Amino acid sequence: MKEIRVWIVHNKAWIISGILAIIISFFGINFQTVKSILKELWIRPTTKTWTLTDENTVINQGGRIHSDTADNFVDKGCKPGFISKAEKDVIVFQMPDSLTHLNAGSIELCVTLDQDLEEGRDYFLFAADQGTNNSIFLKLDWSKNPPQHNLRLRLRREPSASRDARARLLHKVNWKADEHHHIVGTWGPKGMYLYIDGQLATSASTKDHRDGGPKKLRGDFAINNDSADESLRNMPGRCVVSNLLVSNYQKSTAEVEESYKALHPNK
Repeated sequence: MKEIRVWIVHNKAWIISGILAIIISFFGINFQTVKSILKELWIRPTTKTWTLTDENTVINQGGRIHSDTADNFVDKGCKPGFISKAEKDVIVFQMPDSLTHLNAGSIELCVTLDQDLEEGRDYFLFAADQGTNNSIFLKLDWSKNPPQHNLRLRLRREPSASRDARARLLHKVNWKADEHHHIVGTWGPKGMYLYIDGQLATSASTKDHRDGGPKKLRGDFAINNDSADESLRNMPGRCVVSNLLVSNYQKSTAEVEESYKALHPNK
């Protein structure tokens, strides 16, 4: 009996998976649905926070700072943060192993513009794995037709890099200098969601966006610019980015509201 108990303990995951497979097969549930459920069960929810208060703090967290200007760390955002003043001002971090499998995930940050939104320019906020099929972008895009700024969450995933494989959410904004804005983008089996200042701004179903986002992220992610690559550094954010969090699960609306209230307790 002891040997049987030991065998059960060491093979618990396989036993549970087998039982689930039998139940699912009996009820005729789709295989892809089963796969998503099992993946959610075995991935431990993880949230990583990066503090961007000063150069030493960033370096101690494994960050690399590329800057052609001075005074990139300022105390004028939701919290002290980093501002990209010129084309080559960027912070690059290594993506932790616990956050590389992002079939579902969340990005959260605070942004404070140093000027009113201008026509004819984009404001870059965050990017992971630029130049590959698996990538995440969060930025303010300027559009000519009609002239406006949109906050964009864009996801691109394998196996295709074609335009129809890209998922994106757009929400029109008209932000002014020194305004603090809390932004959260989430994706996963439930769909894609974009929150601004604790409120849901826009969303889309996974059916519309082919399961939402990247299956796996590798390598670096950047703050306030495309990449550490010289040829890609062409989008100064001109905004203070602070309080950056990345999660390997899709945050709920209640969690987003709670996070916003923690930063703005009087609202």
